[in-house]
Amino acid sequence: MEQCGISTSALSVIAVVNGPGSFTGVRVGLAAAMGLAEALQVPVIQLSRLLLLASQQGSGPVAEAWLQAGRGDVFRGRYRDGRCLEEPMLRTEDALADLSEAGAVVTEGALLTLSPQLRLVRAGLAEALPLLLRKLREDESVDAAQVFANYLRVPDAELALQARLRASV
Repeated sequence: MEQCGISTSALSVIAVVNGPGSFTGVRVGLAAAMGLAEALQVPVIQLSRLLLLASQQGSGPVAEAWLQAGRGDVFRGRYRDGRCLEEPMLRTEDALADLSEAGAVVTEGALLTLSPQLRLVRAGLAEALPLLLRKLREDESVDAAQVFANYLRVPDAELALQARLRASV
């Protein structure tokens, strides 16, 4: 910011992609955004990575985006007019069976082999700006303490803890 001649007092909001994504990557990004927001006393706008991808699909009643979730699963987001309809984690074969007629956009090329209805897109800051501006206009910002991680998958450590707790009962 200093190199660009921008002071921290010029910031009125912090934007962050809150997932889904790798556990560590999401946590590091959220921790940085929350720390800045708390220190500067500004709100945070959270943006789903799936929504960001789906926004690149173009026109149609429902936009759909997929991300690899590992273990034969995909994260799928479906949206209408930028509003979340669902963001589940599904078995890949279930997602394929329920693929919308419009198809879906993905960010990992490996997913393209699953169906000709999947299209590769890239979504960065420039693509996020319209979504962020809409969230600003509609006052969808939150306090830093209300930021949440959109993992969609329960972390392996949590699954192991739950299994240990069940075994001890």
